[in-house]
Amino acid sequence: MRDASEITSFQNRAIAPEGTNAHYPSFDITPNELISGIITEKGVMKVPYKASLKNVRPVVSSPT
Repeated sequence: MRDASEITSFQNRAIAPEGTNAHYPSFDITPNELISGIITEKGVMKVPYKASLKNVRPVVSSPT
């Protein structure tokens, strides 16, 4: 869980009424059966993920 002040304030200024409670989990755990695709910059990966993820090419950064 993250600190509620990360939602109720911005740049050390309150943006919610004093005493506001907030629930701010660090991440969400979604059950596998509810996931129908994984969206990436290379496209949407669909079931079977093992096969579709093999078709994703790594992102190569251009030299600077």
